[in-house]
Amino acid sequence: MKKEKTEFKFSIAFDGKPEKKIELEALLFHSNGRLLERKSVTEGVFSMSLPSEAFRTSRLFICPVNPKSNNEDIQLADVLRRNPYEPIIPTKISDIIKLNPIPELIWCHWFFCHCHIHGRVWNHRCDPPSLVPHARIHICEVDSVLYWIHRLPEIDIFKIRDDIRHLIAIPEIDPIPGPDPGPERYIKKSVISVLEKKIELPDIEAVKRLKDNMPSKNLMQFYSTSAAHVREYLLENIHYFRPLFCHFHWWWLRCDEIGVVETNDFGAFEMDYWYFCWDKPDLYFWVEYCINGVWQTVYRPDIGCHTWWEYNCNTEINIYLNDSRIPCSSNNNVPGKVVVITTIGNNVNVNQISQTPGVERGLMPGRAPFGGTLEPRALFGDLLGAGNFYYRWSYRREGEGELDWKRLNTSVGRHYWKLTPDGSGGWIYSFPVHPLGPHNVGSALDVFEVQKAQSPINTLWAITDNRYDLPTAFFMTYQLNNSNVAIAAGFYELKFELFDSVGNLVDFTASGIDLLVIDNMISAPFGSQTLTTVAPPPINRIVNGSGHLIGYKLLIRVDNNPVQASITPITSDGSGSCGTGVNCGFIPFLTLNSPVHIQYIANHPNDFATFGFSVNRGSSGQVHSASGNLLDPIPSISTSGAAPLPPGVTENPATDQFTYDLKTGDLLGPCSKAAFGCWLGVYGTANDGYGRLGYDNSASQAFALISQGDCS
Repeated sequence: MKKEKTEFKFSIAFDGKPEKKIELEALLFHSNGRLLERKSVTEGVFSMSLPSEAFRTSRLFICPVNPKSNNEDIQLADVLRRNPYEPIIPTKISDIIKLNPIPELIWCHWFFCHCHIHGRVWNHRCDPPSLVPHARIHICEVDSVLYWIHRLPEIDIFKIRDDIRHLIAIPEIDPIPGPDPGPERYIKKSVISVLEKKIELPDIEAVKRLKDNMPSKNLMQFYSTSAAHVREYLLENIHYFRPLFCHFHWWWLRCDEIGVVETNDFGAFEMDYWYFCWDKPDLYFWVEYCINGVWQTVYRPDIGCHTWWEYNCNTEINIYLNDSRIPCSSNNNVPGKVVVITTIGNNVNVNQISQTPGVERGLMPGRAPFGGTLEPRALFGDLLGAGNFYYRWSYRREGEGELDWKRLNTSVGRHYWKLTPDGSGGWIYSFPVHPLGPHNVGSALDVFEVQKAQSPINTLWAITDNRYDLPTAFFMTYQLNNSNVAIAAGFYELKFELFDSVGNLVDFTASGIDLLVIDNMISAPFGSQTLTTVAPPPINRIVNGSGHLIGYKLLIRVDNNPVQASITPITSDGSGSCGTGVNCGFIPFLTLNSPVHIQYIANHPNDFATFGFSVNRGSSGQVHSASGNLLDPIPSISTSGAAPLPPGVTENPATDQFTYDLKTGDLLGPCSKAAFGCWLGVYGTANDGYGRLGYDNSASQAFALISQGDCS
């Protein structure tokens, strides 16, 4: 027959009056340690519904409520460590049971204090030591030493005393001061005892200092044969003995996990904890790290040596690992909720690309247009607090409408470290690729993941190829207009946008995310110089109707046109032919003042080219050179050599044909007749952010100058 449950009411009060309110709860445990009921105590009253027989075979505890506690299962051992009050349940159970008051000696220790725990994790296998992101930190509170010393049986109290005696006896042959400790008084015996216990010996001088400063008050108690006296001395001087805990493996040094946290992108962790104000927390930490997708313990030292005894709350804790399996590379993130648009390729600071009307509009420094494959780069800060973020680059020709934006959707990926056991105790290093996109997320098409601080298997990223592992997008400008470079040449706008985890466009302003660029006084490549960031100029900011920032845009000029190079046959004022025909290259002249007619074409459809023209005489070297930039006003060449440029240079602006005369005598020099070679190089300035693309061309010609009178 099932026993009926009856609701019993209990009342309990405090012996004395607490200065502030203490929230209480009542917990009833079966004699086998199973929790039967757990109730809140309201105004000193609580009720429990159990058969009356259950109370006779159970233990009732009254405990303070931890401000941060929850309703998870609680074990009897956890309750006992709270220093609870265990009232005696009367033999005769009535409907209303008045329990004896909670003694002040117990409740005076029930006030909670708040503790903020924070620190960083370092890997000292790296040079220099580096912070360890996304490590899993297990935070434990070591059981109060006072708690155990109060409760340990006499045999363990004497064991603690004897271990300490052996240790502090080692520095000297003389017996330990105080009452005769018996046959264990001498150093030889003490050393053997220590070695038998496999205790790691501390620094001798450090132990000697401890011994010399050992509290003398009631020192006789320490050497007493009374466990009560030894216990009392240990309790009064526990702060003195704690440094010795590192050298003993006492079974009662144990801890309970109070939380598990993960370090952020910069190796930092934090947690809030509530503790009894009378006993500052003694904290112990052990660490796991995800290696090849599996969480593995990388730090779990001895409790006695590595406990933060009486941790001073809010002071930084540094945990030092030494594990070669944790890669030592830095990530590509910057702190804070921020996006920094940095460069196109490696050599062009986006903030140095002219956006205002003028001949340099949309050009990179050096007045060069963009071409080939463009690779915009960006740094993403700590954007993961609210979930995953995505980004997208788009482009359109200047003057097109909002519906004409086209998405850059070439795949982007990142290499990362992977370690695989080689079967013989070693490791095989490999570098797989994690694809960042393109993805379709909600209504956002062709978006890319914001690169996280860690790879999918929680290792760090590895830059194996700058042109693959650093770009955020690829803009193949040579494919525009079906690869018709002449039609495609012109001004284009690039647009950068950010999206949240479900594909909604991110409002930078409303989300508290900064959008920055590198100061325009700093030229790329950046090298070792310190970089400062600024907000983008208004012309680069995309804002909505409320004036909120929602994106970034950049005007660039694209031109993949080839260049043209040709040389018109050289002539002078002589007549007739020398040699066997007009194509033999002999050019007759009348006098040393005769003109040598030079004409060549150095052409780019939009003048994005430089050129160089030179004339060499025999083996004696260069006698004339000319060079210039087609973007400069006409004429735009400078010359050097024995045959300087005379007045009267002309340039056909449509074809970039240059025409001028050189003096025969300047070219011949000491020779009465000579052979010459002339060479023209035309160099397109189109650049992909790494260097010129090599849209070049050249032409060459040979000729000989001979006096008209020497022609036959």
